[in-house]
Amino acid sequence: MILKFNANLQQFCAAVINYLRNQWLRWSGILLALALAGVSVSYTLAHLEIDTDRKNLISANRDLILLTDRIDKAFGGRDGMVVVVQNVGRQQSIKFTEALVAELRRYPEQFPEIFYRLDPDSLKHWALLYPEIADLRKLRDNLLDQRDLISRLADSPSLVNFYTQINEQMARLMIKAAFTDFLEEKPHQELPDISLLNNSLKQLLLSLKEGWPFVSPFKSLFPGAISDLSEEGYFFTDNDKFLGIMVTPKPGNFSETAETLGLLRTLVHQVQTQFPGLEVGVTGPDALQADEMQSSMNSITLATWLSLLGQFGLLVVFFRGLRRPLVEVVILIIAVCWTFGLATLMVGHLNILSVIFAPLILGLGIDYGVHWLCRLDEEDAAYEQTSTLMALNGGVLRSLPGIIYAGLAAVFSFLPLAFVNFKGLAELGLILAIGIFVMLFATILLAPPLVLASERHDSAALPERCPIDRTPFLNLK
Repeated sequence: MILKFNANLQQFCAAVINYLRNQWLRWSGILLALALAGVSVSYTLAHLEIDTDRKNLISANRDLILLTDRIDKAFGGRDGMVVVVQNVGRQQSIKFTEALVAELRRYPEQFPEIFYRLDPDSLKHWALLYPEIADLRKLRDNLLDQRDLISRLADSPSLVNFYTQINEQMARLMIKAAFTDFLEEKPHQELPDISLLNNSLKQLLLSLKEGWPFVSPFKSLFPGAISDLSEEGYFFTDNDKFLGIMVTPKPGNFSETAETLGLLRTLVHQVQTQFPGLEVGVTGPDALQADEMQSSMNSITLATWLSLLGQFGLLVVFFRGLRRPLVEVVILIIAVCWTFGLATLMVGHLNILSVIFAPLILGLGIDYGVHWLCRLDEEDAAYEQTSTLMALNGGVLRSLPGIIYAGLAAVFSFLPLAFVNFKGLAELGLILAIGIFVMLFATILLAPPLVLASERHDSAALPERCPIDRTPFLNLK
C-alpha cells in the first residue's frame, strides 16, 4: 500500500512538473486563482453574516435554549437597546426623554417600539392599590381630619358653602388655641393645616387670571405620590440615579443592528446637545452584542494584518530577499480569501469564536510555505542557482510528501471539533479544517508557478521525467 501511494505520489509529481513546463497553464492557473479569490471575496461580502447571539453558540436542542426561544416568541423583548440617562434633575431628565422619544418616532422602521413610560391615567381606577403603606396612612389621617368638612360639602356642594365651612373650621381652631391649648404643656405646638384653603385660592387665581382649567383643591389631601402624576410612570431606578428608555430595534443581522445602533447614538447625541450637563449612554443586549462583535472584528482584522506583516518581515530577514517572501504572502492572501468563500458557502456565518480563524490559519499555514522555500534554497545551492526549473523539480519531489503529510495531519486534528456538541467550537473546527486544507492546496499548486513567474529560468532545463526517489513515502523502518 505504501509503495502504491508512493507511485501515485510520483505520478502527481510528474503532473506538477508538466504543469510547470507549460507557460500557458502556469499563467492560467495563477489568473484562475486570483479570479477565484475575487469571487470568494465578493460572495463573502454579499452573503456572510455575523451571529452575535450567544445562545447560538450552544446546541439548539438544549432544553434551556428551547425554553428561551418559547419565551421570546410568546412575550418578545423590549430591552434590546436601552438609553440610560444619568438623573441630575427629575424634570430635566423627563424633558430629555420626551424630546428623544419624539425624535425616535420619526424612524418607525428602525425603532418599531419605544417603551419609556407607563401612562398613569390608565391606572387611575386602581391608584390606591399602588402607593406605599405610609402614603395610605397619611391619606387616611387627612380624610379623618376633614371628614366634617367633606360631609357638609356633600350636602351642599357649592363654593360659598366650601368657604363657609373653611371659615368655621379656622374659627374653631383659633378659639381652641386661645382658650384651651394654654392649659396643656406642648413643647412643639402644631400649626393648623391650611393647605386646602391655599390650594383653593391658588386655583381660583390661576383660573380667573391665567385662564387655566380649575383643578379640585382636594388634591392637597393626597400625598404627592398619589396626587401629582405628571412625573410618574417613567423608569427611574430605585435611588433615582438613572432613567431608562427601552428601544426595540428592527430585527436583522449584525450589519443592520450595528447600523440601527449607530443611528440611535447619533439621535441621542443630537438631543443631548439641547440639555447641557446631562450624561446619556446606550446599552442593552443588542447594543452590547453589536459593540462586542464590532470590537472583536476590528481587533481580529488588525491582528490578521499584523500577523501577515510580521510573517513577511521574518521571511525577508531569514531568506534575505523580497521575491520569494512576496510569493508566500500572495499565497497566504489567496488562501485566506478562498477560505472566507468556502466558510460562507458551508457555514454561512461567523460567531464570536469562529471570527478568529484568519490569524490562526495564517500562523499554521505559513509552515508549508516555509518548508517549501527552505527546500528550494537547498536545491538552489545544489545546482549553484544555475537553473530555477531544476531546483523546483527537486523541491517539488523532496518537499511535497512532508508538506502533504503535515497539512493532512493538521486537517484531521481540527476536523473532529466539527462534531462536538458545542456549536460555536464545532463551527470554528470546521472552518479551520477547511482553511488548512485550502492553504495546503494553494501552497502546492501556486508556489512553483509564482516562483517561476517572478524569477528568470530556462524552460529547456526542466527534465522530461520526474526522477524516482529511492525512499518510499511513509516508509517504516
